[in-house]
Amino acid sequence: MRGAILLVDCTQGVQAQTVANALLAIEGGLEIVPALNKIDMQTAQIDESLEEMEHTLSIRRGEVFKISGKTGDGVEELLEAVLMLVPPPHGRRERAAEGARVRLGVQRVPRVVAYVRLIDGSVTRGDQIRFMGTDREYEVEYVGLFKPHMVEVNRLTAGQVGYLMANIKTIADVRVGDTITVAGPAGLA
Repeated sequence: MRGAILLVDCTQGVQAQTVANALLAIEGGLEIVPALNKIDMQTAQIDESLEEMEHTLSIRRGEVFKISGKTGDGVEELLEAVLMLVPPPHGRRERAAEGARVRLGVQRVPRVVAYVRLIDGSVTRGDQIRFMGTDREYEVEYVGLFKPHMVEVNRLTAGQVGYLMANIKTIADVRVGDTITVAGPAGLA
């Protein structure tokens, strides 16, 4: 299972896009952690916003974390709640990657960087991977995490979100939303 922080600006209240995103998150099976931001502002309408959240989103007042991104009030409690409320992924970390979702990023160096979320298994430098949508194979040169900057690690495992770089020469060889597997006998090939 995955989760999402539902962030409401208490100077503006619950807006249409907030309701739409909340419904998408619920339909997607996400664990929702509700938060009310900008509680430090003079124009904050905390009680009104909590009432709107209760009536439009069926979120009880006591479940909403009151935070200020500016002062940091309540942020640590919110992050701790995310760790407690959102269960860890169920993927098997000791296996070769069988599913990684791809988003693309571009670096200043002439190299394609695939932003990935590992669904199952692991990816290590030197692995031969296959992009299922394009049926192209590459050797992984680097894997890493965002902390918040790119930090190289030995391997990515199930549930982690990070990046990988391979000997990919053309961005057209990689599609957003594609699935990566480890090629050969260890993967799905």
